[in-house]
Parts: sequence; C-alpha cells; structure tokens
Amino acid sequence: MKSKFIIAFILLLFPALSLTAREQLKIKTFKYYKNISGLPANIFSTDDPPYYGSIEIDNEMIQHGSPESYRISYETKEVPYFIRNISESYPEKKYPVELVYNVRHKYTYVTVLKMPELDSDECITGLEIQSRVEHETGLNIQYSNDPENWNMYGYRSVYQYRDSETNRIDLDCLKTKYLRISTSENRGFDFSNILTRKAVKELSITREITLDSLKITENPDTGSTVIYFDNAQKYRIEKLVLAFNEKKYSRYYSIEYKNPVTKRYGILKNGQIESQEKENTDQFINLYEITNHPLKIIIENYDDEPLTLTIFKAVSPREEIIFQMNDIINSESKTADSLKIYYGNEYIRKPDYDISNTYDSKLSHLSAAAGAHGENPEYAYSIIEPPLSVWITRILFLTGLVILLIPGYKIFKKYASEIGKSEI
Repeated sequence: MKSKFIIAFILLLFPALSLTAREQLKIKTFKYYKNISGLPANIFSTDDPPYYGSIEIDNEMIQHGSPESYRISYETKEVPYFIRNISESYPEKKYPVELVYNVRHKYTYVTVLKMPELDSDECITGLEIQSRVEHETGLNIQYSNDPENWNMYGYRSVYQYRDSETNRIDLDCLKTKYLRISTSENRGFDFSNILTRKAVKELSITREITLDSLKITENPDTGSTVIYFDNAQKYRIEKLVLAFNEKKYSRYYSIEYKNPVTKRYGILKNGQIESQEKENTDQFINLYEITNHPLKIIIENYDDEPLTLTIFKAVSPREEIIFQMNDIINSESKTADSLKIYYGNEYIRKPDYDISNTYDSKLSHLSAAAGAHGENPEYAYSIIEPPLSVWITRILFLTGLVILLIPGYKIFKKYASEIGKSEI
C-alpha cells in the first residue's frame, strides 16, 4: 500500500518537474531558424565595439512564429533582446501651427491650419488635439498645398472622457502646407502643435486585403453587417483602413478578435465611422493594441441600407529586435558565425530580460540582417516539452489519481459493508 502512494506522489509531481525543465532554452524545440549576418570583420578588434545589434522582423518570422517564440542564440547561449517599433528609433519633433481660420458653415465647424516650414526629409506624423469638454467626436481631415483645392485624407474618431482622452491625431508621414479639419459638433477643439519625424523609411506596412478573401454577412436580427478577416498570415495589425461606396453615412462599429485558446471573440475596440463629403472618405481605425488574431468587424446599420465595402487594408508596424552584443564581443571564439534566431515554438512563454528596462539608446548600435528562412535540423519532439509532455502529464496524472482512488474505493466498500451488517 505504501509503495502505491509513493508511485502516485511521483506521478502527480511530474507536471511540476516538466514545467521546471521547460524553463531552459532548448534549440530542438524550435521548428525554424535564420542565421544573423552583416557583422563587420573588425567587430572583435575595434576599440569601440557596438553595444547593441538589431534585425528587422520579416514576413517569414511573422508567418511561422510569434514574438513570444523568438529566441536569439550565440554558441548555444541565449542572447537577451526586446522588440520595438522601428519608428521608436526616429524621435518625433514638435512645432506650433498657425490658425488660419475657425468658422461655422451651417451644421459644420471648420478649422484650417497652416503648417510651419519643414526640412525636405521631414514629414508630419501627428497633430495634437485638446478640448475643454468631454466628448466622442468624428473629424474629417483634408490636406492641400493650395487652400482653394483640398484632398480628402480620411476620418478620425477622437474622444475625451474623465480618465482618458485622444491627445493626438495620427498622420501617416504626411507632407502638406495646410490641414482642414471639419466636424458636426462644436467641442472647442484646440490644435496647437504638429509632430514630425524624418521620412527616412516607411515605418509601417500597408497590405490591401482582397474582398474575396473576406467573409461579409448581414445579420437581420441585429441590423448589422459583419466582416470576418481570418488573418491567416498572422499579420500584426495596429490599424485598419476601410472605404465604402457610399458618400454620406454615420455608423457605429465594434471590432472583436478571436482568442486562439477559447476560440471565442473578445472586444478590441468600439467607435464610429462617418463621411459627410462628396467623395469617398477612407476610414482610419487605430486599434487599442496590436493583434495578430482573426478579426470580426461589426457595423451597425439599424434601419439604413448596409454600406458597400470597397477597400480593406491592414496596417502593420515595422518592428525590429534589439539584442545585446557583449556576449558575442567577449566570446573566446571571436566569430559571429553561430549567431542565429530561432522561432516556431508555439508553446514557449514570452521571455523577460533585463534589457527591456536597462536599454540605453545613447550606446552604439549595429544593424544586422536575418538570412534565409530554414527548417531547424535539430527539431525533435521531447517527452518533457509540449505537446508530448502535455499528454504524458495528463496520462500520468490520471494514472496517479486512479491509484489513489482504488484504496479509497476499497475502504469505502468495506465501510459500507460493515454498515450494512450492523443494520441487520
């Protein structure tokens, strides 16, 4: 009897042992890898070696992995890193804008702003906005180098509540002399400054999704249009751009994401889309957080006819991995041939390195490059790694539970028998 309890205890303890083993980085648990190249030959002999290295996350790493599964290895040793938007390496500047006029045209309030003179390599990335009252408002934005001829830029939804607010309007590296902002509500908006950044490279990737790849349905019970985007390529999306055939409309919407574990949809954002113009207005919807999950967009039509979707774009930030170089510089081998990035382990947890808090942008950086996508020749299943360890853990746990239940059942049966005899 005692031996059975010992066996059961060991079997029930196995999940804890397997969790401990999973804390160690094992190269063979990753399906794919890339060699990291581009390190100069004199990196080991220079008196001022780079403190950080960087590589851009490419489509193959996005499609076959996730930010949680990325691991950088040098001579089998794990290299600390963190991920950031490439835009963070190009700091923004702030300039005041000139108010040309602020007038009311019937039911529309119009503000025209003149931009300051910018350098040829600068572009506008944002417009600061403030209001004296709480609100949830839509703004139509136009731009022009000639205030007599305006080009439609798009619609933005802004808000200000007690604990949170929209304090800037994002603009995608726009170059213009004038901005025209119109709204149907007078909220006392103050547009005081623009934000600019050097236009050295595209800081986001815009992908136009074909309408045939979307599933669009009408829900007569709720009077809404539902757009399903399966995001099979696992794009990390920060913004959606929608356009419709109709010229004038005002609809509320909600965006939901599909949880990969529960397979249920959870709310990601609520808002409003609106167009009051004679031409089509692109609807820019900034998500509250970046997601790589399937999306469901619900547009409330109520008693109106459904809108006709003509354009669906997904905007992803360009991201890079910043990793420490000190282990490489101080290595005995003095070679960078074994520097690799591994990915494609869907069970591994997100790493937590000190570098995310200790990073110093003033220290020297080196831009490297990720090589060709390849299958990891060392990849293999392990009994102490998911998914095998999950099933083994379940089987052993149930086995241990059965071993514990058998003596309990015998005791219960004996006790019930004695109760029965005493009643007779």
